[in-house]
Amino acid sequence: MIHLPLQAWDSGRMVIVADPRGPRPPPPPPHHQGGDVDADEQQEEGVWPPAPIELQLPCTVDASSAEALMTGEGQLYIRVNRAL
Repeated sequence: MIHLPLQAWDSGRMVIVADPRGPRPPPPPPHHQGGDVDADEQQEEGVWPPAPIELQLPCTVDASSAEALMTGEGQLYIRVNRAL
């Protein structure tokens, strides 16, 4: 898993910005056992999203607890604690 830069505010706003020049996640495992792959199924390996991901949570949060992780398969996990 790769840690992604995450900006968080106590108001619940979060922005994830992946640097395309930084380390990329490893390519996903092959989906097929031989044979041709449809053009729709082809993916460019190790490419970050083209724009920042912006989120607004419906509650206040502890901004210092926020972290974002991306797996090699491209799954994004965000963890943040709710403010007390």
